[in-house]
Amino acid sequence: MELPRSRGVLMLVACVLMLLAGAETRGHTGCEPGWASLTGQEIGVSGAIRAMAVFNDESGPALYAGGSFTTAGGVEVNRVARWNGSAWSALEGPSGIGVNGTVRALAVFDDGSGPALYAGGYFSTAG
Repeated sequence: MELPRSRGVLMLVACVLMLLAGAETRGHTGCEPGWASLTGQEIGVSGAIRAMAVFNDESGPALYAGGSFTTAGGVEVNRVARWNGSAWSALEGPSGIGVNGTVRALAVFDDGSGPALYAGGYFSTAG
C-alpha cells in the first residue's frame, strides 16, 4: 500500500526527528537521574494532588497544585497551593483561602487581558 506523498513526507520528517532526539538524549551526560530529599521542613500535602500547572503571577513562575488536600508543607491551603521551589503558600482572596471542594483541573489561559490561572472541580466558592 502506497502512502499519499504528503503523508509519506510527514512520516519521514517524524522519523528523522525521533532519530535526532534519541541520539541527543543518549549522548547527553550533563544530567544524571537521581533523588534528592528535601529536609528541614514539612514539604508534603495532606491529601491527593489531582492537578498541576506552571503559572507566572508576575512574582516568577511557580508550580500550582490542586486536589483534595487541606495543608501543604504545614500551611493551611484548602485544596490549592503554590510551590515556589522552596516553600508552599496559600492562594487567598476576599472570601478566604483556597476553595471549598476538590480541585480536579488547573489551566493557564490568556483571554486577551493577560494569562490567568483557572481551576475546575467540585467546589462552589473560591478565596
